[in-house]
Amino acid sequence: MSQLADLLNPALKLIGDTKNVQYLSMTPQLQDFIAYAQQMGYQFQLTVSANTTLSSSVINAVPNIIVQQLP
Repeated sequence: MSQLADLLNPALKLIGDTKNVQYLSMTPQLQDFIAYAQQMGYQFQLTVSANTTLSSSVINAVPNIIVQQLP
């Protein structure tokens, strides 16, 4: 994994990233984080703002991602 996640907690087996954008598609960075989570047995948590529209590819990855709405 060449990118740095916003959250990496080995004790909780959690990797997370925050995206504050209007539209979010499945990027190579998100793919890397999801793959890392799967390889390590971690949960991947994606935090987005309430105004973010998610692409279908991100929505389809929901079983591997927790999407939280920011205030």
